[in-house]
Amino acid sequence: MAAYAKQANDKSLIRMATELKIRAERRAGEMLIESKLKGDRHTGYGDQKSDYRCVSPIPTLAEIGISRNQSSRWQKLAAVPETQFEQAVQAALEVAGEVTTEVIIAVREQR
Repeated sequence: MAAYAKQANDKSLIRMATELKIRAERRAGEMLIESKLKGDRHTGYGDQKSDYRCVSPIPTLAEIGISRNQSSRWQKLAAVPETQFEQAVQAALEVAGEVTTEVIIAVREQR
């Protein structure tokens, strides 16, 4: 949707699409954190069986179609306090006209 909006030069649609994307990524990060705390997925730090032939019911990131980079970035988004997240989203929309993961993470790291 964001790519189409950029092609069409529809600034309103760009704002909506990028905001929707960042909120979905944040929610995915929250879900990843929750699943890690519950033990519902491998974290990649010694929780997998050493016997490669053993099949575990706990999926890896790759098995659920998420790269380690995406997982890391999304969990960083989820770690931004709600008020700071909302302020960063509004600031990004006002300044750049779109929201990016990098902007939100940069706000988190500045604090």
